[in-house]
Amino acid sequence: MTTIGGIQDRLDIAALHLLESAPGPAYDTLTSVLNLEPNHPTALKLRAETALRLYDKRRETALDDIEAALRVNANSGALYLLQNQILLSRNEYSEANKRLKKALFCVFHDDPQLAELRDLYEWQSVKELNYLVTMPTEVIYHILRQLPFKYRVRCLAVSRRWRDTFRSIPDLWRDPDYIECRNSRSASIAQSLATLIKWTDLRTLSVSLTTPVIEALVREKCRTLTQVCFAHGDHVDQLVLQLAMRDIGSTWRKVEIDNTIDVAFFFYAAAMYCPALTELVIHFGRWIHSLSPTMQSLMKPLKVTKLSLLHCDIYSRTLINAVSLCPDVVDLTVQDNQLITFQSRSFDDMLRAAKNLKRLTLRCPSLVITAMQNNNLDTFFRALPFNRLDVLDIQGFQLTRENLLRFADEMHTGMLICCGESFAMQDRPERNRFKNVVKESFRDIVVPQPRLIRSHMIEIGSDDEDDESYEERIDRYLMEDYAPGLYY
Repeated sequence: MTTIGGIQDRLDIAALHLLESAPGPAYDTLTSVLNLEPNHPTALKLRAETALRLYDKRRETALDDIEAALRVNANSGALYLLQNQILLSRNEYSEANKRLKKALFCVFHDDPQLAELRDLYEWQSVKELNYLVTMPTEVIYHILRQLPFKYRVRCLAVSRRWRDTFRSIPDLWRDPDYIECRNSRSASIAQSLATLIKWTDLRTLSVSLTTPVIEALVREKCRTLTQVCFAHGDHVDQLVLQLAMRDIGSTWRKVEIDNTIDVAFFFYAAAMYCPALTELVIHFGRWIHSLSPTMQSLMKPLKVTKLSLLHCDIYSRTLINAVSLCPDVVDLTVQDNQLITFQSRSFDDMLRAAKNLKRLTLRCPSLVITAMQNNNLDTFFRALPFNRLDVLDIQGFQLTRENLLRFADEMHTGMLICCGESFAMQDRPERNRFKNVVKESFRDIVVPQPRLIRSHMIEIGSDDEDDESYEERIDRYLMEDYAPGLYY
């Protein structure tokens, strides 16, 4: 083709336009070549290079041109290098690296660009790894916040650059959660915790309650925590825990303890050293030592407004002591607690101590029926403060159908949660709906014989004035059956 309209002449004209820094006319000339021969490899390669120098919609055709050229010649190292350049200009780093890896298997071994492709692939692999740390700090924070804490810690071990970058973002490490690291040694967790305290001011902490962890918190003077969750761990000396609460517990607002601690001891220490405490959740606690009246009178009342006792081993009368130490409690949850019998007098005293109670959750299906005999139900309903309760949750509170229907007659305010539904008891239609749900779908629960009073079962009539009270007898037999050796 020797005429001016020939393909080679147009390619030469396009090259002159590029030398004169005129990519627009060069692009148009190459387009006319491709109109004559759509799969011309040189024209496709040149137009892809030219499109990279434009900043309009024609720039988007560069990737299509280079892919068309590779379909014609899939073994050209120069085309793969240009494809990589185009993908990087579109910020497609992962795709660029993936195509480079594929190119290493497509290019012939004697291609002059093969060595450059290998070096470029190795360099971009490292750069892709560190691309995250080149982002703005706000972007890195929002990305890593989506990861659980243990995976954030693992990111620190990727490289020194990642470690230096991530540790410079304090908000990533204000809420360590070591609950999922149960297989880790307590000494390792304590060392990691000490390192985080040096990096930033901790706000929340979830960790197994062990002596090394407590010692690390005290040693590093971690006095910025507002929420702590101590999961079940090794046995911790009560004195060590008390000293820790004295040194770092002044800022605690919410405490959740999942351990077999002495509930009375913890209440005493919290009253002394945790003035900001407003929410307290205790799992698997035991009320071993009773507080004397003199000690209770000297203790400052806790400002706790939400109290939850879950799976604890405590007496009915000690539950009264716990609630009386929290006179401002608004939300009270008593769930699956052993040794508790909601007797008339105990239950009435407990509710009388909680004068500001607005939400009451009772879920103790194992023992509550034995105390809810017919001679106690009248007093039980009279003790419930229906007029000031906003929510009464008795889901799992095992009563017969007739006893449940009494709630429709006794409760005319607040929300009742029962039978898997919620009922606004201040509305008559809701009370009628509650009755229908109970009548249609609730089956009578067969009350089992109380195994706590074995063969030497006592008569549960009226209390004798000269003998021990009914409540004391129930508690004594409970202790003999469930916790022998702990009864005082």
